[in-house]
Amino acid sequence: MGVSFVTVGPMIGIGNKFGITAIFGSVIVAGIFSFLVAPFLSKLVRFFPNIVNGSIVTVVGLSLIPTAMRNAAGGVTNPEFGAMKYLLISILVILIILIVNRFFWVYSNLSCYYWSCFRNYCSYSSRYV
Repeated sequence: MGVSFVTVGPMIGIGNKFGITAIFGSVIVAGIFSFLVAPFLSKLVRFFPNIVNGSIVTVVGLSLIPTAMRNAAGGVTNPEFGAMKYLLISILVILIILIVNRFFWVYSNLSCYYWSCFRNYCSYSSRYV
């Protein structure tokens, strides 16, 4: 299903109180914990049918709509919030995603993962240089 944004809120809280190194440390600890607990939790999957999983994913997706709309308009702190150029870029991105998912889905399954890794690397590396 991809990366979940459910952890963004707690990470922001940790970062505001303890700094970026605490975020990195908490992600490492959470990863180790998940690795150790996963074999036991995998036995519980049979108790969660597709309707439960779909409902949870839908609720999380719906809760992200206000944030997505603010980001599509350029970001709340942007002095040009709501400018047409940001909305057009957002519409272009949605159209590209729909076209790729409809016609190039075989290639997009793996390439989306690698593209997002590359994009995130470029985004974060440019901030800290």
